[in-house]
Amino acid sequence: MRKVLILTLVAFLLAGCMSPQPTPMDPPGDSQDDEDELPLAPGFELQDLEGALWSLEDLQGDVVMLYFWAVGCPACIEKMPELVELQQELPHDVHLLLVNGGDSVAKVEGIAADYDNLNMLLHGSNVFSQYGVRYTPTTVFINRDGEISQGFIGPVPNDGALEIINKLR
Repeated sequence: MRKVLILTLVAFLLAGCMSPQPTPMDPPGDSQDDEDELPLAPGFELQDLEGALWSLEDLQGDVVMLYFWAVGCPACIEKMPELVELQQELPHDVHLLLVNGGDSVAKVEGIAADYDNLNMLLHGSNVFSQYGVRYTPTTVFINRDGEISQGFIGPVPNDGALEIINKLR
């Protein structure tokens, strides 16, 4: 019985990582009284692999796409080549930030070595909590006003991401 319970729990936890279609996620924080009002994106400051500090506040006025990922998530790693392509298509006022939840720097560097030009942010477990991220990959789109426009659990196809980004610009 214990084995069945553990296997069920593991399958449930991997469901977000293995989800073939993106699923809309609930925004973090309290539920909104005004349905037309979007929740503000929680601020953060994280370093990338080169030691540069990325602050959401500094990106206010631009569109931001946050990609929450983990080294142990096969769907996250499979999406990396597509994210490289997406990064190349993004205009200068759109930022793609890959937030890692807490894998070691060495493990993140091992993945990053295969994927140039991606902004991989380290030590983001607090950001995972702030955004209510429980599954990887999760993608969150932030508009120019610093509000969470949309969020999805599971990999978002590049054409879908570009459509959302173009609406936010």
